[in-house]
Amino acid sequence: MSAPFVLIDGYNLMHAAGLARPAYGPGDLERCRNRFLGWLAAGLGGAERERTTVVFDAADAPADLPRRQMYEQMTVLYAAGDADADTLIERLIAGHSAPRRLRVVSSDRRLRRAARRRRAQACDSLQFAEWLEARPAADTGGAERAPAAHPKYTGRISAVEVDRWLDVFGDADAIPSADPVPAADPFATITPDAVATGADDESITPPVQSAPESELDFWQARVAELRDEEPA
Repeated sequence: MSAPFVLIDGYNLMHAAGLARPAYGPGDLERCRNRFLGWLAAGLGGAERERTTVVFDAADAPADLPRRQMYEQMTVLYAAGDADADTLIERLIAGHSAPRRLRVVSSDRRLRRAARRRRAQACDSLQFAEWLEARPAADTGGAERAPAAHPKYTGRISAVEVDRWLDVFGDADAIPSADPVPAADPFATITPDAVATGADDESITPPVQSAPESELDFWQARVAELRDEEPA
């Protein structure tokens, strides 16, 4: 089966990925936007980039750029002639020739409802950003991934931290694994039935896994266990 088409709410995903700023000086927005596009291209394979469209609001588009351009095989659109990017994305969803193969990336409920109406799949921007960061290296065609501006805490413990804690709790016989856990495809758990029946957004969004136990919580619990095991 051919790769799905991916339609991305550009600034929405840019904020979710930690690549936006609260305020922009002259030229800052364009630099952040290009950095975001580079990060996105580096996380997608060549076939995926060819079927990916990113939509930005036209109000912030560079004056000297066309409203449609290509970036590392991805199509980039600025919502000229529309009220905002959401309006253009809705029109693209409504007019798509293969909606069942369409994947919409946005945290906006309006766009997720528009995707359901066409029986397309939708994914929250934050989940998509986390999946893209955690997935194995793709066939990037030479693109280099830009690091996120604000790396997220993953709950995993580095080798240095493990050594530090072992110095403090030398008799502890268990430590959390430092091995990374592969991220699940953010669209994998969305069933066709859920999309077809028009279920609420929460019912078609992949379940969010509980946050990993913090280091402090783990070692507090471990110390309590060791105390309980001491002979009376």
